Amino acid sequence: MEFCFGLFPTRGSKISWISQMLLCSMLCMWTTVESWSYFYSNTTMDWEHARSWCRKHYTDMVAIQNQDEIGHLNAWLPRQRNYYWIGIRKINDDWTWVGTNKTLTAEASSWAEGEPNNRKQKGSRESEDCVEMYIKRETQPGKWNDERCGKKKTALCFAAACKNDSCGYGDCVETINSHTCACFEGFYGEKCEKVVKCDKEKVTVPYKGSVKCTHKYGNFSFDSSCEYSCEEGYELSMSRPLRCTGSKEWSDQPPTCEAVQCPELSRPEGGSMDCFAPLGPSRYQTTCVFACDEGFVQAGSSSDPLQCEASGRWNASQPSCVAITCQNPEGAPHLITKCSSSSSELRLGSTCSFDCGAGFVLQGADTVQCAGDGRWSRAIPTCKEMECPAPEIPSSGRIFCSLPLSSSASPETPHPL
Repeated sequence: MEFCFGLFPTRGSKISWISQMLLCSMLCMWTTVESWSYFYSNTTMDWEHARSWCRKHYTDMVAIQNQDEIGHLNAWLPRQRNYYWIGIRKINDDWTWVGTNKTLTAEASSWAEGEPNNRKQKGSRESEDCVEMYIKRETQPGKWNDERCGKKKTALCFAAACKNDSCGYGDCVETINSHTCACFEGFYGEKCEKVVKCDKEKVTVPYKGSVKCTHKYGNFSFDSSCEYSCEEGYELSMSRPLRCTGSKEWSDQPPTCEAVQCPELSRPEGGSMDCFAPLGPSRYQTTCVFACDEGFVQAGSSSDPLQCEASGRWNASQPSCVAITCQNPEGAPHLITKCSSSSSELRLGSTCSFDCGAGFVLQGADTVQCAGDGRWSRAIPTCKEMECPAPEIPSSGRIFCSLPLSSSASPETPHPL
């Protein structure tokens, strides 16, 4: 025999007891399944058998959620000499609700004074790993005591109010003789059966772009997602998709499609740059033409003009302008050179003047200028050794001359002239 608890007290005469039992059984059959009811056995059993009995006939052993529930049970359950088993047991040294496998919380705890104490019976090795509840006890009613699991007590069970379909999109929360639905984000209604919607008019299509939406719970409702994309050469101002949130608002403003940006170019030294940018500076389809000033030559890129491509890169590297230089005129024998620039910077317009050392005379232009083609304006001069006219030979005489060191003859050799 088992009893439905939560609607009527179970104390009185034998006749009223039977009447109440029959009436309670009728009411239990009549009461909606969406109510949380308590049941207990009319025989005692150890904890393991008590749980098996509860799970066979109802949902499980009682899993107490708060102090209000404890007070309710103590007020309505009849007093039993051996008290009641409840659905809590020590597992791996933690007191655990067996029905939910959740550790006991401080809020739901209701230990009697000095408990749990794991007080073993003399000569017994069995630990006190199960829990009984004092109902209608003169002292500390409704409190708990840890007890040996093999002792026999009344099984206290519950039939869950929550069913699989109790709350469509929410958690079913058990309450005494009833239940409530805690709706998930984006859902509402008594059974969380309704879904919030977002304004579809706010999902606009950007210029040079497109949008594609997917709907999980209905068109433009919670968790609908809208993915944006752009045409070639354009990129999104924001890559995140728009998502319909539980507040009925979209997660972001719709993005725009903007022309891709290429790295900024700069005017080369010794040259110029002229760009045409229909979509903005250095953006997609921008073209740039480079030219070098006189005295400079372009180097580095074989493409003209440069173009910003859809990838966000230029089609070639930026060219540079390299100064044209003339060859260093120094090095000719006995030639003295003076230039307006250092020998490594003889660019367009640089000048060099020339002279010769003692005993030599300049042959060619005394000044040259570096031209735009990298050549000097005139040929580089040379130095020629000076020569004196031959002296007149006296009648019936000879002349002895000293020759320069460059001569191959001996200075003392008579030199007929």
